[in-house]
Amino acid sequence: MATPASHDELGPALRPASAQLSNPDASILHSANCGLIVHRVGRICEAFRGEARDFARTLQGHVNDALGSTATTLLYDELLGDEHRFHWFVHLRKPNDYVHFIHMSDDDEDVRELVESDRLEHKGGGNWDRMFEEGSFRETIMVPQHGLVPAQVDSEELFVPAGRHQTTQTDDQLVHSANAAIVVRRTARVRFRFREQGRRLGHRWAEGLNRAHAGDLTALLYEETWGRQDRLHWLIHLRSFECLERLVRHPGPSLADAPEGNERSDERWSHMFVDGSFSDTILVPHFEGRGLHWP
Repeated sequence: MATPASHDELGPALRPASAQLSNPDASILHSANCGLIVHRVGRICEAFRGEARDFARTLQGHVNDALGSTATTLLYDELLGDEHRFHWFVHLRKPNDYVHFIHMSDDDEDVRELVESDRLEHKGGGNWDRMFEEGSFRETIMVPQHGLVPAQVDSEELFVPAGRHQTTQTDDQLVHSANAAIVVRRTARVRFRFREQGRRLGHRWAEGLNRAHAGDLTALLYEETWGRQDRLHWLIHLRSFECLERLVRHPGPSLADAPEGNERSDERWSHMFVDGSFSDTILVPHFEGRGLHWP
């Protein structure tokens, strides 16, 4: 098992997202202990790329400090993709916890000042509505895949059992959205007739990764809720850039991974998913002056 690296050893480009927080203690929510994730994506206008990221960091800091352990928001840049597409992971315990964000947007004077004040004084004036491309925001609700662990686990505190119960990795081996250097979000659509088998296959493949690379990466399975039916999401959390190569070299699903009772020739794993529906997005925690894409 790899020993977790310190922030200094990782270097500024590889600091974990927990370093974005003013108080990164054990009470924060992340992808392995939350009940759902609101994945928000918006595209930054080129002319305001510095101001937009500064706005996102400032708002994140205020919201996280105000909500404490109720919700945790982490910021990510897209690596090797669209350099101006920006990502928020909002980790919640239950869906109704989102009401706190609505109340803050309506009643919190500091939030209203942040979103309504002139933050572009020397560039024609304006706020976030000019910093981000119009119509580019979208949100995806990712819920840890349920039905894989006993229903009573976390039943009182979370919407569904937390993702960390999908793996046998120990707490010191677990890599998640708050301590990872890289997060790969893999998405695919499972065919309706194989919706149960596809989910079980997705979990088996992820746990195969977790056993082979414990301490270096953790893969967790989520399903899309209040969105497109049967679209699955894997969050593959990597300790370092070196782990990305190990992920690439890891063999894909095989017949040995297929769920039991699935031996018919037309029910091989490759037929469980919609052709062309697989896509990967590589994310790295955002920090001011990180310098991977911009000066």
